[in-house]
Amino acid sequence: MSNLDCQCLAIGSWQVASLPRIFELPAWAVSACHDWVTKWERHFTPEETFVSQAFNTHSMLVKVDLGHVDESTRRVSIFGVDDAPDGLGVACRVNQDFATKLQDVLASWPRVRSLVLDKASDDHVWLGQPLSLLELGSCQDLLLVRSAQNSQALATFASRSITPCANRNLRCWGQAVGLWSPVQTADQLPWKQGFVLKPRQGMSCRDVMIWRKGRYRGSSSRSQIHETLNRQGLMYCQNFIEPMRCPFLCNGKDWLMVLRAFFAFDVTAMKYRYLGGFWLSREENIRLHGSTDAVVGPLQ
Repeated sequence: MSNLDCQCLAIGSWQVASLPRIFELPAWAVSACHDWVTKWERHFTPEETFVSQAFNTHSMLVKVDLGHVDESTRRVSIFGVDDAPDGLGVACRVNQDFATKLQDVLASWPRVRSLVLDKASDDHVWLGQPLSLLELGSCQDLLLVRSAQNSQALATFASRSITPCANRNLRCWGQAVGLWSPVQTADQLPWKQGFVLKPRQGMSCRDVMIWRKGRYRGSSSRSQIHETLNRQGLMYCQNFIEPMRCPFLCNGKDWLMVLRAFFAFDVTAMKYRYLGGFWLSREENIRLHGSTDAVVGPLQ
């Protein structure tokens, strides 16, 4: 894999390859990420949840996915903002500084429990044993709900939720700030250049289509793009962002990298606080998500 040794971490049912090499995000890039959180906060479709009623924001946890950090121009390019992010347990295991900062913020929160309905989760690493539906009635704690269900099905938990429910991962905010634009037919797509198609709402990588010619794996076919767009009816098109190369992995191949930068709402200060996170890299693959061939490491 590289000239450096990776460690295998077991996190619940997941096996994670970890490399203890720190990628440090410069202060100007942290500030730029915070600006994106502010844009998301300003334009996200509001919903009556615990967090909106108590703290006048949409989520107590936010993740910015960074595709590129350009030191020469001091600009960052982001794939998007996740309003109910997974991966905090992974970040805690590979990044002790992250774990410490997260616990500091948790001390300002009311008690929160993870409610895991029908998907794998690593929340037990930082929130303890998840609740079950059977335990829900006897517990009055706030909830971080984990589910692959349609977001409308989560609305019943809104009054106790620290993240959006019905509006979870609704992407119309990105249109308002020029991050992507709506398309309905394939002839609206910029086929001569790279692009990414995303559903109007949904989990980070589900039904995401990538069009990028070249030698890297992960690109969708024309037929897949046509079928998905026809089925969805309306999607958002984002210009393809060329990922960074991981500076820590070297075997003669390109290891492409995304930076997962987490922010948590500090109740005492009433603002979002940068926690750090983790970098994730895959060998010559433009689909940068958790996978058995992915390597992760600390982001500070």
